[in-house]
Amino acid sequence: MGAEYSYLNGPALNGGISPAVYANRQLANILGTNGWGTSLIVNDGTTFPLCMQHQVTNLVASPPNGPPFLSGAVVEGPNSFAARGTLTSMVACPPNGLDQFAQFNGTTAVYKDNVQAYSTVEPAIDLSASSFLAFSWQMAGAPSGTP
Repeated sequence: MGAEYSYLNGPALNGGISPAVYANRQLANILGTNGWGTSLIVNDGTTFPLCMQHQVTNLVASPPNGPPFLSGAVVEGPNSFAARGTLTSMVACPPNGLDQFAQFNGTTAVYKDNVQAYSTVEPAIDLSASSFLAFSWQMAGAPSGTP
């Protein structure tokens, strides 16, 4: 949306950062240029969510072809809190319970790749649906001509 705004309304808001520049920073954040070094898109890059809080991905401890489930799903990522709690028959993930991202958490933002942490690793269709447009703008750029 930032890139589209810049295309329609000009490069900067009141002398501040360009919405298109902000959009590029957000895409970089989603792809792993964040304080946790993890992509927020499942199966993208070398570090990505493995323990999503999702009913289907949590029914079987290990899928027939191995993890991950839901390639291409997008999760919320770092948040102001990481939820906790379990349900009956929930498969523990990560199996060892270790939080590999704890050292990067701060007082205002945390990230857990843990099936219990719906606030950070629950895939959402509204995130995935808009990513196609964002990546299309990134690859192709703005349409030619006057808006």
